Amino acid sequence: MAQERIFIIDDDTDFLELCTKRLEHVGYQVRSFENASDAIKAIRNEKPDLVISDIKMPGLNGLEVCDLLRSNSFTKYIPMILMTGYVDKKAYVESLDAKPLFFVAKPFGAKDFLETVRTAIDSPFHLEEHFSKS
Repeated sequence: MAQERIFIIDDDTDFLELCTKRLEHVGYQVRSFENASDAIKAIRNEKPDLVISDIKMPGLNGLEVCDLLRSNSFTKYIPMILMTGYVDKKAYVESLDAKPLFFVAKPFGAKDFLETVRTAIDSPFHLEEHFSKS
């Protein structure tokens, strides 16, 4: 199995480290970012297999990250998971408009988190890139 590359963005460094370790433990190649601006630059250069982002962050928030990725032809088909510690219906609805594919509320269990990651990576969303060029 080729190592899928996951980029994860969260301003909570402890949570970021925990998620990174969980993903690496099961074999994913992970790059973690404490701010979205650095992540966007890296995503545009490296095109990971999945982006996971917190919604509420200083600077660019997760919804803005999603919008930026979806508006760029190179990154628009990267699967994305948005996560938040706030159970906020408005943010959830806004995230659906941004088309992140998946949304998870913190805290979440390791098993559920890893299943969501696997489902996102295996989703047919990234295949649209190939069909949209026809």
